[in-house]
Amino acid sequence: MKKTSSRFPQGSALMMVLLVVGVLSSLVLSALLVVNRNAERVFSKAAEMEVTALAQKGIALGVHPAILRNDSRLREESSDRRQGYEVEISSEGTRLNVNAVLARGDKVLLRSLFYEWGIGDSEAAEITDALFDWVDRNEDTELNGAERDVYEELGYTDRPYNRPFTSIDEMQLVYGFDQIVETKEDWRDSFTVYGDGELDIHEVGEELLAVATQLDPAVVEPYLYNITGADEMLGTEDDVSYETLDDALDAIGVSEVPEVRDEIRRRFRLRSNVRRVESNAFFNDTTKSITLVLRQSGGTPRILYQKETLTHKIKE
Repeated sequence: MKKTSSRFPQGSALMMVLLVVGVLSSLVLSALLVVNRNAERVFSKAAEMEVTALAQKGIALGVHPAILRNDSRLREESSDRRQGYEVEISSEGTRLNVNAVLARGDKVLLRSLFYEWGIGDSEAAEITDALFDWVDRNEDTELNGAERDVYEELGYTDRPYNRPFTSIDEMQLVYGFDQIVETKEDWRDSFTVYGDGELDIHEVGEELLAVATQLDPAVVEPYLYNITGADEMLGTEDDVSYETLDDALDAIGVSEVPEVRDEIRRRFRLRSNVRRVESNAFFNDTTKSITLVLRQSGGTPRILYQKETLTHKIKE
């Protein structure tokens, strides 16, 4: 009997089978990639929710007016070290309120600080005067300052703003301030637009304390060491607390010459009513930071500033 031949050659049939298998494999692979991406999104969202909850827990503890900075509840970490949080509390009076300094006309303080940071005398004077010109409401240029004509030459038609700074980052727009940015990477830690206007004499750090009191850092160091008490930590029960501003200035060793004492005295206050609370949380590779600046008014704190930062690293 005569055999019936196949419609397609045997080789062609094999190629067709391989082609179909290849297409199906591609579809399966594509589906797996989609599923994998969706799974990553789900895990990412879950991690975001977990780390947010941890950061909010830290903030809730940190804003309580009765909490002390050595309270063990301000730091938490799981046994496997995969999740946890840490809360930092500080007085906003550890930073210079730039608007208050300018309103007081305290050029000496700003020039001294910039000089301490490595800025030359003439450059420090120029930057200081430019800051004053930025906030005043007239077109009169300070001796070394910068008004509208200077900015127009640089191509800026809307500067200076002629009003107080609304944020620290705005200071970078001032003529010559780029020298500060280049010289002092952490310059933001020394300034604020919140707070009471004066430095908290119980909590201010060594650099600003030395500059504001016009003393050598070695002179103010014993005061700072003594004020923290035995645990060497601010904001705890064993801190030394002075009843008057002059008592604290005497303990530091500030000059008793009336003119000098009065100039230095107006830069400080006994205690600041404004606090900065920062909660830093982590969950696996996801981190979240919540920062609040609050003014304590009676029993209810008022939020002056809030910032949240989320970082999530997706594994490749």
